[in-house]
Amino acid sequence: MTRPDRPLSAYLAILGLLKIPPVACISSTLGIFILAVCIYTTLLPLRYQRTLRYLRMLLSLPGAYCFIDFGWSTWYERTHNRSTFLALGTVACYGMMRLLETCWIRELDGDTPKWKLKSTYRAPVKRVESPKGQTSKGNGDGDEVRHTVSPPQFILALPTRPWKRVLYTLDLLTNIRGSSWFADRTWDFAPAYVSTFMPPTGTSRILFIRSQIISIAAQYLVMDVLDTLIRSQDQLWSKASARPVTTFRSVPLQLAASLAVCTTTILYLTIPYATLSATAVAMGSSPTSWPPIVSNPLSSHSLAHFWGRGWHHIFRRVFNRISMAILWPFRSSSASYITAARKVIIFFLSATLHLVLLTTLQPRPPSPDNPNPRSHKSMFEPGTIKFFLSQPLGLYIESSIILPLVRNGSQRVQMNVCRVFAWCWLLWTGRWWADAWIGGGMYDETERPIVWSPLRGLMWGTWII
Repeated sequence: MTRPDRPLSAYLAILGLLKIPPVACISSTLGIFILAVCIYTTLLPLRYQRTLRYLRMLLSLPGAYCFIDFGWSTWYERTHNRSTFLALGTVACYGMMRLLETCWIRELDGDTPKWKLKSTYRAPVKRVESPKGQTSKGNGDGDEVRHTVSPPQFILALPTRPWKRVLYTLDLLTNIRGSSWFADRTWDFAPAYVSTFMPPTGTSRILFIRSQIISIAAQYLVMDVLDTLIRSQDQLWSKASARPVTTFRSVPLQLAASLAVCTTTILYLTIPYATLSATAVAMGSSPTSWPPIVSNPLSSHSLAHFWGRGWHHIFRRVFNRISMAILWPFRSSSASYITAARKVIIFFLSATLHLVLLTTLQPRPPSPDNPNPRSHKSMFEPGTIKFFLSQPLGLYIESSIILPLVRNGSQRVQMNVCRVFAWCWLLWTGRWWADAWIGGGMYDETERPIVWSPLRGLMWGTWII
């Protein structure tokens, strides 16, 4: 086993960058520890698993309580931006879903994630002396030469030694999309863009860090432009409207707000991730262990490509596993039925997750700048429900109507037509998500996604916002 390419110091530095209230550290530590114990027990010998399955189920209850306390503790002082508490709730929901997957769903199919060697991995062998004094290759711990591994060896066996089980547990616990601490491997559930990722800068740490710094600066400027654009529309701040975007009389302004909010949502993911990846690589991590959080979503050539490959895969495995458990009684049905049903269930789960996050998010206390902070009062927030539950319909229209219409055209024609449909669909339905995001107070006057504004500084002299 190669050494980890992500030193613990990198993770400690990453945790320091998060604005987590200190009181949350106790419950988060306990929740993560319980989840780690549950993962570790799945590696113990089979003869113990009958007893351990009940232990995992029992441990999942206090583990879920710890994550709930971490995400929505009443002890928190609402002095941070609401985006901070939105992040806490997201981590809490993910932790509970991981407990559900590890402690309950696993009992249906016995699935245990495995390490998978990258296709570019070359296994070490040593040079040994032949009787005639000639050098030949042999396995061992001597001088190393390298050769490509054959495909059947890509999937590694589960570890059996205690310290390797600990490494397995920590690696699986901290890599939610299938990447790994180890530069030579990923997890077997990793999407293709993660398992085959190679930075444009190669394996050079200096070039990777420089490219990330340039990317962060460019993304920050885009965030500044979009934040300025959204806040410049006074109607968005109308407290009388629960639908601040779709009540615009101008459709172009609705679409502009949809594009701005949806792009800002992407930047909320990419800017922190780029910062963390640059920090970790500077501390010794391999650049190949940090694939982008999203895979060029704005260049997606179809709606299926956007949701299947372009958008982030943070919840991909847990949503897939939960949908599999829901459809377990129907597992003998046709593959096309199962695929369609899983798409609907996954978007339903995503809608539920976002409803929980937005509707349980407490507003900041009233202030002179924001005397009446807004928040969603009902669990059934219509904008979120319409946006997420309309996506399976869009995928069906694309596959059943759009693609057959252009089937006889060239590949370029097919891609362009599907691209136009995808972005028309996303911009139109994105208006509902913009209603939910802005109507929930995420752009209230006291919310600050950025602190320093070059655009507003140059235009109005307001450098600090």
